[in-house]
Amino acid sequence: MKITKYIPLCSLILLFWSAGSNATTPGEEIEKRRNDLKSDIQQYNIGSSYAQILSIFTDPGISASSFDVDDDENTSLEIYKFPLQKNVSLGSAGWELALRGLLSYSTLATTDNIADQVIDSKWKAYSGSIGTGLRIPVFAGFKLLAAADIGLSHMKNDATYLSSGSVSIIPLALEGILFNWDTDAWIGSLIFGFNYEHLFANKYDLDVKGSYTYSHISSFNGSNDFQSFAGNAQTISLSADFTHPLGFSIADYPLSGVAHLGDTHFLGNNRDTLGFDSFVELGYSLKMDLNHLGFYVDSLRLGYQWNIGENVKGQTILFGIDFSVF
Repeated sequence: MKITKYIPLCSLILLFWSAGSNATTPGEEIEKRRNDLKSDIQQYNIGSSYAQILSIFTDPGISASSFDVDDDENTSLEIYKFPLQKNVSLGSAGWELALRGLLSYSTLATTDNIADQVIDSKWKAYSGSIGTGLRIPVFAGFKLLAAADIGLSHMKNDATYLSSGSVSIIPLALEGILFNWDTDAWIGSLIFGFNYEHLFANKYDLDVKGSYTYSHISSFNGSNDFQSFAGNAQTISLSADFTHPLGFSIADYPLSGVAHLGDTHFLGNNRDTLGFDSFVELGYSLKMDLNHLGFYVDSLRLGYQWNIGENVKGQTILFGIDFSVF
């Protein structure tokens, strides 16, 4: 992961010094090296990588998923999301007001080995956002979307140091700066996209969505010694769902199959922060129609999805509820 790769850019004497130095005491030397590290963090703009991570954690277009990255740090990523959107008609012209919301919990885990010091590190983020936008009809079944979201996230890092030799000074140098810290951050996003829906033969439904998201992320209220950050991130995604009736029911509930195909790309200078910058989604779900119950839920969906990209692989358990009240 790019954040841990910044560590070698810091001066090597940040991690080691002569025990017999007469110029300063060990405590003064540690403090000096910690200040050098803070300066390097600002110089190399590591915060932009944190911003990229948070944008992935909170992008509504990325479903609840897990990813395993093929790298030297054994990077793994888990994302759990609960997005909601209600479209409200604005009149006979077909314009709609889109009311959006998102809650998410995400984790990122790595294992690093720095000078015989093994560091098991985990980032966690608890996030929520709200937003609104317009869905504008262009022609039959095709609508454009322009929306803006604003949200907050609490992000923290927990790390465990496992030294293979004598007691290491690395924890003293990195503690609270690169590892074991917490911060809040606000996230502002602009979303532009489209949605195309078409019904074939009155039973085959094609739903295609595309979106571009630009996010600005800025931290505040960080713990002592943590270097605040600000950065931008961009994501572009395209997905298609093809729904077809299966021709049978369970307990009078009609069943359909939903084939899903998606493609997501991260853009910008820090697009490969996590060791990959794109992935493809391929999945299939079973959908149960509950319309005839006259209840608050129109349908339930359950399925499985593969996430595949260069240097990354993962999976998603697909679960969806279509609310008639939303």
